[in-house]
Amino acid sequence: MKVIIIVVSLFLLQQSLLSCRNKKNSNSIEIGYHERLLNDSKESSRLLAKAINNGDFESYKKVSNAYLLAYKVDELYYYALLMANKHKCPEAFYHLFLIMTDQASINGVELYSNDERTKNMALYYLLKSRELGYKGAKTTISEIFGNDTAELSSSFYFRKIEPNAYDNKETLAK
Repeated sequence: MKVIIIVVSLFLLQQSLLSCRNKKNSNSIEIGYHERLLNDSKESSRLLAKAINNGDFESYKKVSNAYLLAYKVDELYYYALLMANKHKCPEAFYHLFLIMTDQASINGVELYSNDERTKNMALYYLLKSRELGYKGAKTTISEIFGNDTAELSSSFYFRKIEPNAYDNKETLAK
């Protein structure tokens, strides 16, 4: 949960600094807007439909920011997974990393899993977001791995998730 709070805070700070430089910036963040968006199921559904059905990254960004600011990461997970898999949305890959490394719980159920497979999956999502051009991933990668990250690739962690799947070519053909 701390990771999400820090990332959202940094994102809001970045957006406010950008809007100070350019008064006409329409991407400035308003907390009230995000609260209204989550309370307006018709509008949030419309944006999710545009995002998932049409691959509209800007619609995904609006709705995902609302979910993150409201700490509704469990609800965001499925939408992020669809955007990542269906449209290769860099920000969605990053959100999947955040969700999988968040130490949240819902109704007493711990969502965080510290097992090796889940860690590898989270790192795959993080590195994939960088490979697809999401700038926010670079800072997180440096925090985790240090400055020498040129050799890191998502495919390395993808193979660690299901290592035996790549041993047999017949498995890949199925």
